Formats: sequence, C-alpha cells, structure tokens
Amino acid sequence: MPASAWDSLIVKCGPCKAPGCQYRAVRGSEYCCRYCQHAACPDSADVARECCPRSPDGHEPECPRLKRCVLQRSWWELFQCDQSYDEEAACLVVPPDNFESLSAPSPVLLFLSGNGHVNDREDFLWGCVDTLLRNPEVQSKFFVVAPKPTTSCGLLRYTGDGWKKSWAEDAVWAFFTEVLRRLGPSQVDPARLYSTGLSLGAAGVWHLAVTFGHYMAAVAPISGGCGWPGNSWPEDAGPDPIVKARLEALPIRAYQIDVDTRAGNPERDMTWLCWDVEEERAELCLPGVDPGTTVEVKTRCWQRRAGAPWDLWMPVGPLQDHSFWSRWGGDSHCLWTRVYPFPEWGLAEFLLRHSTPKARQWRFDDPPLLVDTTELRRQQEAAWAEEAAAGPQARAREAVGADGAADEHDHAATGQPPRPVAASEAKKARVAQEAPEALGPEADAARAA
Repeated sequence: MPASAWDSLIVKCGPCKAPGCQYRAVRGSEYCCRYCQHAACPDSADVARECCPRSPDGHEPECPRLKRCVLQRSWWELFQCDQSYDEEAACLVVPPDNFESLSAPSPVLLFLSGNGHVNDREDFLWGCVDTLLRNPEVQSKFFVVAPKPTTSCGLLRYTGDGWKKSWAEDAVWAFFTEVLRRLGPSQVDPARLYSTGLSLGAAGVWHLAVTFGHYMAAVAPISGGCGWPGNSWPEDAGPDPIVKARLEALPIRAYQIDVDTRAGNPERDMTWLCWDVEEERAELCLPGVDPGTTVEVKTRCWQRRAGAPWDLWMPVGPLQDHSFWSRWGGDSHCLWTRVYPFPEWGLAEFLLRHSTPKARQWRFDDPPLLVDTTELRRQQEAAWAEEAAAGPQARAREAVGADGAADEHDHAATGQPPRPVAASEAKKARVAQEAPEALGPEADAARAA
C-alpha cells in the first residue's frame, strides 16, 4: 500500500497547533480554524473577532475537522488516465472506519470537487472532500475516491468556451475503475458504485451519468447542472434515446438552491425529462450551517413505473443560515456545506437505498478504458495558435468592449485558452469571479460558472 495521505507530499499535512486539537491544519496556517488560532493566540485582535457562531464542538462551522487518524489510514493512488499526458493523475482514497475488519465488500463513492480547487487554487482538504467526510454515515460505510482536479494530467479539459474547464468523464471513469481494480473484489461491491460532486463537480457527475450511468447505482449532484456533452442532447432535437434510457434507469437526487445558476441548474431539464411521470411535492425543514439554524427545502420527487426515482431538493434562496454570507444577502450557491456534513439531508441514505442490477454491473474483468485525447488537444492548440497569429491589433479589436478596455485574460500573453469572442462576455466572467459570494470561506469553490 502507498504511503499514508498524512505523510504524502501530494497534499501536505500538519497538525493543528492548538492545545488538544486532533485536526489537520489548513494550508497556509498552523491551525484548523480561527477558533483554534484564538485559543493559541488569545491576544490577537484579528483572530478574536468572531464572524460566525461557534459550533458545539468549539470550532468554526467551516472547519474541515479532518482527523490525523483518518488521513493516516487513507492514501493517494497515481495513474496515467489519458495517454496524451505525461503526468499521472492523483486520487485520494479514504476507506471506511472499520475497513481492516470488513467482512463484506463495501460501497464506493466517487467525489468530484468544484472549480475553486482546480490546479491547487485552494487547499484540496479544505472546503472540498473534507466536507463530505464530516458525514458520519459516509465515513463509516463508504470507500471515498476523490480525484485531485488538475489540467496537466487529463482529468479536466477545456470546453472550447473561453477558458472554462470541465471534468473529463472518460478520464475520470478510467481512473475510477483502475482504483476499483486495485482495491479488488474483496473490498469493492460493484453493485454499489455511486457518485457525488459540488458545483463544477456536480456538472461532472451529470456527465458521468450521461456516459457511464448504466454502471452506477445512484448519483447526487449538488449545485450544478448538466452541460449535455457531445451529442447527448442536440440543440435542435430531443436527448439521444440511449442517453435518455440510461438516465431513466439511474436513481438521481439533485440538490440545488432555487436561485442558483452559477454552474447550471438542473430543474428545467429534470422537469422536461419527467413530463409524463407522476410527481410528488413536499416541504422539509433541515439543519443549517450555524448552530440552531434551519433551511426550508421544497422537494420534487418523480417515480417512474418502469424506471428509477428522481428527486430534486431545492431550498429557497438566498440561504440565511450561515452568518458569514449575511453581508452579501445570503448564500446562493454553496449548498454542499449543508448536504454533506449533516445526515438529516439524506445523502447517504438515498444512495444506499439503491443498487445496480447484476446485468448492468461493472465487472473487474472488463477491459480497461484507454483514453487518448492527442488529436483533440492538437486541434485545440492549433486553434489557439491561429488566434495568437492574428496579431495584436486583431486581438485588441476583439477584446475592446463597451468600456474600451482590453481583456486582461488574453491567452496569448497568459498561456491560457482563448477568451470569449465578445469582450462583454469576458467582462461578465470577470464580474462573476469577483462577485462578493466568491470571497467567503468556500472561496474559489464557489467559482464554478
């Protein structure tokens, strides 16, 4: 077995220095949260300022709460998931609490992170998979498999729409199934393969469902919609019949704040795809982020007579349960900070309710999926080079917008993919990335659109 995640250099780990704390310190700090920092440095005025109510355990609501023992029993797997890249992708594997004494194979939950953690913009173990691991049912029952999102290994791809990126579902599935093979049939139950993701990762979960949903038992995307990759749903036609049948056989529960469109919103697509299915509606009151707060959730549930159930859980936003966001009118995107840590939101229960029929299960002796995007990358790079060769004046004409300012995201200067054709679109992208929402503790994790 590889070295533990605690000792690995892929994502560095160190203990919180507050007396008696057993958690990992977040990147760039010696502490897991500000309350621990205040405990160690009580005279610091900046640290003493309490922006959020203290949780019953004495930590901030957004504290990762990653125990050293959890990371010591976890490890990183490496794999060349796309033959056109030399760099290997990395994937964190977190086994269930009692995995050394397992008497039967376990369910496996694939987790896809959001845009804020791409290329190490944010600490991979803060505001990411750590939020999911706070759920006691997840920690005790699932293997959690969490790929580290980077563009240098093929796990993510540029979409062709400016500099936007998306999870590359073929590469993700190739890596995921390789990890399953390494774990082996004694530890993995192929009837219980699940996926969840937040924001950009939610879109990735939808794309996995479109392509590989027939192998999966259930999925739960949070705060993101489907981009309908390839020809899965052409603009001038209905969804591909094979894709439609695949999705109709897959149990799906989507969690989405009703006003959230940052990474897409699945409500319209789910409603269209269930137009002839009987629907039940209900209202729930579920735990919020700050202690003692609640969130009102409206649920829509569709049960096909010869298919799988679909659920859409939609809180009415902006959410007011996390005081950090009150200065900006509430939270309109980061729903995962409620769904993942609190069992009352029903994530684990929904997933474990479903299993894949024997005839559709992924098999350990299935041929490995070989991914090679060399030609696609060649075409993409040729398009970038062609635009760069157009000359500074041509690029400047394209970049000048209503404010007369050039687009600072000029890929010829930055080495990034081309900007949107219209400067107004570039301006919108800049505004979206600079929105107050994206300045909170979830930081770049909110920047998925």
